[in-house]
Formats: sequence, structure tokens, C-alpha cells
Amino acid sequence: YGTHSIIIARKIQNVKINVFDLPMVTKILAENIKNEKLENQIQIVEGDYKKNLPNENYDAIFLFAIIHQDEEKEINNLVKQVYNRLKKGGKLYVTSYFLEENKIEPLFSVMFGIEMLVRYGKGRVYTHSEIMSILSAIGFSDIIRDDNIPGPATLYIAIK
Repeated sequence: YGTHSIIIARKIQNVKINVFDLPMVTKILAENIKNEKLENQIQIVEGDYKKNLPNENYDAIFLFAIIHQDEEKEINNLVKQVYNRLKKGGKLYVTSYFLEENKIEPLFSVMFGIEMLVRYGKGRVYTHSEIMSILSAIGFSDIIRDDNIPGPATLYIAIK
């Protein structure tokens, strides 16, 4: 809860971070921020991305472990909203579990896709080409894929 934001705030002294998440998550996040003494750098904004996003412009937006929770129509809508809230030249960071083009590997991503269906009744794991297509269709450019992050996830970085 807030792990990525806390790591960034520790590494970049003057960074200001708004974390937008559900109230049940932000309660835990607030405690973690307080324990790390990062209240001056990390602000909490409660809400639900499925209903609305904060109406501000940002230099960067991070979508951690979100992209797999919904169907493509909802993900396209979310990515459009994020694109519209980024400043020109702003960066979108997306992490999730992705499938190879054959859609049967890696095994972890396949199993995770099944979990999304069982847990949420929707959602899915996208292939690498599908997420690239979603990002570029919205207007993002210079899309970079980074598989060298901790865990079985992939990080995508895209520029507005």
C-alpha cells in the first residue's frame, strides 16, 4: 500500500506525489506514509478511478496493478482519461502481468488471468502487443517495455 510512492519519495527528495486510491487502501497507506515520515511529499486523494479521476494535470501518472482488472473498453477509457490529465511530455508508467503473443505463457500471467475472471468476473491479462496498441491508439508515443523490474511484472513507459 503505497510501496512505489514511498520508494520514489525516498529517492527523490523534492518530489510531490498524489496517490489516488480507494478509501480502504488509503487508510493503510496513510499509516505507511506516517511511519516513513513522508507526509510532506505524499498526499492522499481518495476516490475510484472507475467513477472519476482528480481533475489536475500531472508530469507523470503511475498505473500499478490496474490494467488487468477491467475489459478493454474500460481500460481504453481509463487510459484516455490519464492521457488527458498528463502535461505535454508527461509520462505514463504501467505495470501489470502480460502474456506473450501465443497467450499461453508465461504461466504466471495465464494463472493470473484466470484469477481475474474468478475474482472479478471480468478483467484479463493483455498481450504485450495489445497494451502497446492501446497506448499508441490513445496518442502515447515512445513506448518502452522494461521486463527488468522485480517480480514477474512488466513496466511500460509511454510519453504524451
